[in-house]
Amino acid sequence: MQTILYVDDNNTVFDVLARPAMSGEMNVALNIYVMKRKFLEELIRESECRSLYSFETDILQHKLHDFKVLGYKYDRYFEIIDSMKTYYKATMDMKNRDISREVFSLDTPIYTKVRDVAPAKYGIDCSVKSSLVADGCIIEGVVENSVLFRGVKVGKGAVVKDSIVMQNAVIEEKASFINAIADKEVTISKNRTITGSADFPVYISKGGVV
Repeated sequence: MQTILYVDDNNTVFDVLARPAMSGEMNVALNIYVMKRKFLEELIRESECRSLYSFETDILQHKLHDFKVLGYKYDRYFEIIDSMKTYYKATMDMKNRDISREVFSLDTPIYTKVRDVAPAKYGIDCSVKSSLVADGCIIEGVVENSVLFRGVKVGKGAVVKDSIVMQNAVIEEKASFINAIADKEVTISKNRTITGSADFPVYISKGGVV
């Protein structure tokens, strides 16, 4: 759901549109709001009593003038992930060096769990181009324009193109995985072919075997 904010010269939000049928340059809300915990708890209790469940429409839009709401301009890279298509696009964007450097800036570090494993292993006859490959991967086939999470295995003669392959998934020998997303611990069996498109990537759910 896209929310549009109207902000004056003092950065005060004076109007909110929810799910508008609009195009062009707009102030799109990133659905990130900062407020005191006590104030949030009071909003939740009041909303619960009135059977109100949407922060954007029931609170931000209808009660906007009861509060002082300020907008903060964020003009760096962002993507609103609300569908399989936008998830696919945002993940594939990380292969763009300019975008990746902007997102993973040393000035604004992102902290996460560290699970040290062996570096990725590349077979003698493998081919890897324009891809992000995490630690622990074993690649013996072809990987192009793809993102491979930790521990992915790509067998001999297998082809992975324009795809996202999550943790511990296995693409067996001579399988093809193109324009697709494999969740954790998926297995694409030997000689199988999975093909989608950039607009409609095929998704294989966690632990699936095809």
